[in-house]
Amino acid sequence: MALAAESEWIIDKGKILDDFQKLMFLKSPLKLFIYQTRSAEQSREFREAIENEMRAFVQHVKGEHYVLFEVAAGNAAHGYRYTAPITGETQSVRFEEIMGSPMSFEWETQNT
Repeated sequence: MALAAESEWIIDKGKILDDFQKLMFLKSPLKLFIYQTRSAEQSREFREAIENEMRAFVQHVKGEHYVLFEVAAGNAAHGYRYTAPITGETQSVRFEEIMGSPMSFEWETQNT
């Protein structure tokens, strides 16, 4: 599997972590997780919770790339990345913001 992807659109830390855990168990060189937040504080809280889940996970594969795509309040999207440095358990999990992030966008609404 070249790409594993998971998303959670309900803004709830428990639901987000449940779906992210599914992604960790899939073996793929590239893992994409899409979710949304309401504030910068919530963004940090969710990312820290994801990092904690990854620290507790003992089945990392060296070189696996994780990408978080966060749709944030205020018409912005943030990208974060992390690459597993070793196979097995790692305590050095820290997502870095991808260069060029955040990107602004405009929501288009359709009247039907």
